[in-house]
Amino acid sequence: MWRYFNKKFINIFLIFFMIFGTLYAQIIEEKTEEYNYWLDNQKKMIDEIGNTIININNKDEIENEYVRLVKEGLNVDSLYIAFSDNTIFFSDPWDPPDSYIPIERPWYRLAMKSNGKAVETEIYYDFSSGEMFITVVKHIGTIDGLSVVVGADIFVPNHFIDINNVINDFEENNSIVYKQIIEEKLNEYYDWLNGQKKIIDEVGAAFVFLNNKETIENECIKLVEEGFNVEYLYVVFSDNSFVVNDSSILPDDWRPAEREFYKLAMDANGQTVETEIYQDFFSGDMVITIVKHIGTIDGLNAVIGADIIIPDHFFVETADTDILKLLQNLFN
Repeated sequence: MWRYFNKKFINIFLIFFMIFGTLYAQIIEEKTEEYNYWLDNQKKMIDEIGNTIININNKDEIENEYVRLVKEGLNVDSLYIAFSDNTIFFSDPWDPPDSYIPIERPWYRLAMKSNGKAVETEIYYDFSSGEMFITVVKHIGTIDGLSVVVGADIFVPNHFIDINNVINDFEENNSIVYKQIIEEKLNEYYDWLNGQKKIIDEVGAAFVFLNNKETIENECIKLVEEGFNVEYLYVVFSDNSFVVNDSSILPDDWRPAEREFYKLAMDANGQTVETEIYQDFFSGDMVITIVKHIGTIDGLNAVIGADIIIPDHFFVETADTDILKLLQNLFN
């Protein structure tokens, strides 16, 4: 519910159906080559930072160096260095919760098993900034007997993400067959989405009737355990309190009433609405969040939300495996 991957709305799975011909394969291949060239330069930057850090060999000076690099215009959102004793320095003022254990994070493990090479995560969507990022990490060696990993969250230029030009090329090609395929898939998706919204309407109405936070939390847990096909089901309140089927996934200082999904629900005049499609950074599933302002409970505005896994068949369905590989290379 708080850090995600991938593109605007429905464009990604549209593209799987549009690109069948040689023209589209060439467009994607060129875009992939351009992206890989940019990515290699980001890795070289991390290599250079790692070489600088390993030669400093003093924790206080290392932290100062990170802050200086970002202030001087290094094009990263956050620069950080983690040690195997779970010490971590950030170039930004973010203060991680006590439960944040660097050596257990996927990016740290990725670096440690990459034999000293700079490697990248998948592209992901940062819900707070609305931008697309990639994390590049590298195990640079040891300092004071501790393994050291450097990492950077790097903004991905929009022209690598926006595939509208490819869509426009397809439309100009005026293929009736492919348009029919796309239209059928869109209709199928919206039928599924509307079905999910109706479920949230029914659950929300039941929760308002319960009118008790503890009872609502127990019901969230019960619904998910009994097979309700969501990753997380939650109700958040205007005083920043919340109930959720699994609270272990959230930091202690989580303030839901300040999140985008809460604002989306409050602006929707009681309608059930959805976010853009995104990929959950931890599970890898493609997910959509459906939210609704359901009224007041104990005098507080209440918003119900559900992070719902989208069936795979809406995303990948093409006979051309070579083109599929190109697309996966572009978005992974």
